[in-house]
Amino acid sequence: MNGFIHFGLFLIDYGIIWIPLACALTAIPETRKSGMMMLVGLGLDVLFCDGILKHLAVQDLYTGAWLWMGIRFRLPSGSAAAAFTALTALCFSRESRFWKAALAIACIIVFSGNHALSPTDIEGGMAIGAVFGYVGYKMVEVICSQNQKLF
Repeated sequence: MNGFIHFGLFLIDYGIIWIPLACALTAIPETRKSGMMMLVGLGLDVLFCDGILKHLAVQDLYTGAWLWMGIRFRLPSGSAAAAFTALTALCFSRESRFWKAALAIACIIVFSGNHALSPTDIEGGMAIGAVFGYVGYKMVEVICSQNQKLF
Protein backbone atom coordinates (compact mmCIF):
# COMPACT_ATOMS: atom_id res chain seq x y z
CA MET A 1 0.00 0.00 0.00
CA ASN A 2 2.84 2.38 0.80
CA GLY A 3 4.33 1.98 -2.69
CA PHE A 4 0.95 2.76 -4.25
CA ILE A 5 0.73 6.00 -2.27
CA HIS A 6 4.25 7.03 -3.32
CA PHE A 7 3.43 6.26 -6.96
CA GLY A 8 0.27 8.40 -6.73
CA LEU A 9 2.20 11.26 -5.18
CA PHE A 10 4.83 10.92 -7.93
CA LEU A 11 2.14 11.28 -10.62
CA ILE A 12 0.60 14.28 -8.91
CA ASP A 13 3.84 15.97 -7.85
CA TYR A 14 5.46 16.02 -11.26
CA GLY A 15 2.26 16.74 -13.16
CA ILE A 16 2.58 13.53 -15.15
CA ILE A 17 -1.08 12.68 -14.58
CA TRP A 18 -2.26 15.39 -17.00
CA ILE A 19 -0.80 13.93 -20.19
CA PRO A 20 -2.58 10.54 -19.93
CA LEU A 21 -5.78 12.35 -18.95
CA ALA A 22 -5.51 14.63 -21.99
CA CYS A 23 -4.81 11.63 -24.25
CA ALA A 24 -7.81 9.78 -22.82
CA LEU A 25 -10.04 12.81 -23.39
CA THR A 26 -8.72 13.11 -26.94
CA ALA A 27 -9.57 9.46 -27.61
CA ILE A 28 -13.24 9.97 -26.64
CA PRO A 29 -15.15 11.67 -29.49
CA GLU A 30 -17.36 13.75 -27.14
CA THR A 31 -14.36 15.23 -25.29
CA ARG A 32 -11.81 15.30 -28.12
CA LYS A 33 -11.79 19.09 -28.27
CA SER A 34 -11.11 19.40 -24.53
CA GLY A 35 -8.30 16.88 -24.75
CA MET A 36 -6.70 18.75 -27.61
CA MET A 37 -6.93 22.02 -25.68
CA MET A 38 -5.17 20.37 -22.76
CA LEU A 39 -2.48 18.83 -24.97
CA VAL A 40 -1.73 22.12 -26.75
CA GLY A 41 -1.58 24.03 -23.45
CA LEU A 42 0.60 21.38 -21.79
CA GLY A 43 2.92 21.33 -24.80
CA LEU A 44 3.35 25.10 -24.66
CA ASP A 45 3.89 24.90 -20.90
CA VAL A 46 6.64 22.29 -21.27
CA LEU A 47 8.32 24.23 -24.07
CA PHE A 48 8.31 27.52 -22.20
CA CYS A 49 8.91 26.47 -18.59
CA ASP A 50 11.20 23.47 -19.01
CA GLY A 51 12.63 24.18 -22.44
CA ILE A 52 13.33 27.90 -22.33
CA LEU A 53 12.93 29.44 -18.87
CA LYS A 54 14.89 26.86 -16.89
CA HIS A 55 17.76 26.95 -19.39
CA LEU A 56 18.07 30.73 -19.18
CA ALA A 57 18.69 30.50 -15.46
CA VAL A 58 21.39 28.74 -13.47
CA GLN A 59 21.18 27.59 -9.87
CA ASP A 60 23.75 28.94 -7.45
CA LEU A 61 25.47 25.94 -5.91
CA TYR A 62 26.00 27.61 -2.55
CA THR A 63 22.61 29.22 -1.88
CA GLY A 64 20.32 27.19 -4.12
CA ALA A 65 18.83 30.39 -5.57
CA TRP A 66 18.27 30.69 -9.28
CA LEU A 67 20.26 33.39 -11.01
CA TRP A 68 19.52 35.07 -14.28
CA MET A 69 21.79 37.89 -15.33
CA GLY A 70 22.89 38.26 -11.72
CA ILE A 71 19.33 38.70 -10.40
CA ARG A 72 17.92 36.23 -7.87
CA PHE A 73 14.46 34.90 -8.62
CA ARG A 74 12.34 31.82 -8.14
CA LEU A 75 11.25 29.62 -11.00
CA PRO A 76 7.59 28.70 -11.36
CA SER A 77 6.51 25.31 -10.13
CA GLY A 78 6.20 22.95 -13.07
CA SER A 79 3.58 20.76 -11.38
CA ALA A 80 1.42 23.76 -10.49
CA ALA A 81 1.81 25.12 -14.02
CA ALA A 82 0.73 21.80 -15.55
CA ALA A 83 -2.21 21.51 -13.15
CA PHE A 84 -3.50 24.99 -13.90
CA THR A 85 -2.89 24.58 -17.63
CA ALA A 86 -5.14 21.52 -17.62
CA LEU A 87 -7.69 23.12 -15.30
CA THR A 88 -7.94 26.32 -17.34
CA ALA A 89 -8.26 24.46 -20.63
CA LEU A 90 -11.01 22.27 -19.17
CA CYS A 91 -12.85 25.25 -17.68
CA PHE A 92 -12.85 27.19 -20.95
CA SER A 93 -13.92 24.20 -23.04
CA ARG A 94 -17.55 24.10 -22.14
CA GLU A 95 -17.94 20.54 -23.40
CA SER A 96 -16.27 18.75 -20.52
CA ARG A 97 -17.36 18.13 -16.96
CA PHE A 98 -13.91 16.91 -15.99
CA TRP A 99 -12.91 20.34 -14.71
CA LYS A 100 -14.23 19.46 -11.23
CA ALA A 101 -11.84 16.51 -10.95
CA ALA A 102 -9.04 18.66 -12.37
CA LEU A 103 -9.80 21.31 -9.75
CA ALA A 104 -9.54 18.72 -6.97
CA ILE A 105 -6.20 17.44 -8.26
CA ALA A 106 -4.89 20.99 -8.78
CA CYS A 107 -5.81 21.85 -5.18
CA ILE A 108 -3.98 18.76 -3.96
CA ILE A 109 -0.91 19.81 -5.93
CA VAL A 110 -0.99 23.41 -4.73
CA PHE A 111 -1.65 22.55 -1.08
CA SER A 112 0.46 19.39 -1.00
CA GLY A 113 3.02 20.94 1.28
CA ASN A 114 5.95 20.70 -1.10
CA HIS A 115 8.55 22.20 1.22
CA ALA A 116 11.17 22.71 -1.50
CA LEU A 117 9.12 25.45 -3.13
CA SER A 118 8.25 28.90 -1.92
CA PRO A 119 4.71 30.32 -2.27
CA THR A 120 5.92 32.51 -5.12
CA ASP A 121 6.98 29.38 -7.04
CA ILE A 122 3.48 27.99 -6.71
CA GLU A 123 1.81 31.31 -7.58
CA GLY A 124 4.06 31.76 -10.60
CA GLY A 125 3.23 28.24 -11.77
CA MET A 126 -0.48 28.89 -11.32
CA ALA A 127 -0.28 32.12 -13.34
CA ILE A 128 1.78 30.64 -16.16
CA GLY A 129 -0.45 27.56 -16.24
CA ALA A 130 -3.59 29.67 -16.50
CA VAL A 131 -2.08 31.64 -19.39
CA PHE A 132 -1.05 28.53 -21.32
CA GLY A 133 -4.39 26.83 -20.66
CA TYR A 134 -6.15 29.83 -22.17
CA VAL A 135 -3.73 29.96 -25.10
CA GLY A 136 -4.33 26.26 -25.76
CA TYR A 137 -8.08 26.86 -25.64
CA LYS A 138 -7.88 29.77 -28.09
CA MET A 139 -5.57 27.95 -30.50
CA VAL A 140 -7.88 24.94 -30.74
CA GLU A 141 -10.94 27.21 -31.05
CA VAL A 142 -9.35 29.09 -33.95
CA ILE A 143 -8.38 25.84 -35.68
CA CYS A 144 -11.90 24.45 -35.17
CA SER A 145 -13.55 27.58 -36.51
CA GLN A 146 -11.48 27.34 -39.69
CA ASN A 147 -11.94 23.60 -40.18
CA GLN A 148 -15.25 22.20 -38.94
CA LYS A 149 -14.43 18.59 -39.92
CA LEU A 150 -11.31 18.43 -37.74
CA PHE A 151 -13.04 17.70 -34.47
